[in-house]
Amino acid sequence: MGTDKQIGVNGGPETGDVDLNNGTYIIQKLPPLCSDRGFAPCLPGTGALPEHVVVSPNGKILHTNWANIGPHLGFAYRRRKA
Repeated sequence: MGTDKQIGVNGGPETGDVDLNNGTYIIQKLPPLCSDRGFAPCLPGTGALPEHVVVSPNGKILHTNWANIGPHLGFAYRRRKA
């Protein structure tokens, strides 16, 4: 997941992540053709996405899940100096 500053860089918003829930590969932003950019990440040939690759409709790969709310417990301590 990247920001607009990372466009054209591997690991930026034009690369993506696998959605294991439905077997698709999600990319944040559609990269340009390789003939235009000349280096990866880019789309080869006609620019059609491969099968099972989709562009995120909201520009995000990870989505906030508010259904996983529960209590949290923490513990901290500090040793006293003698």
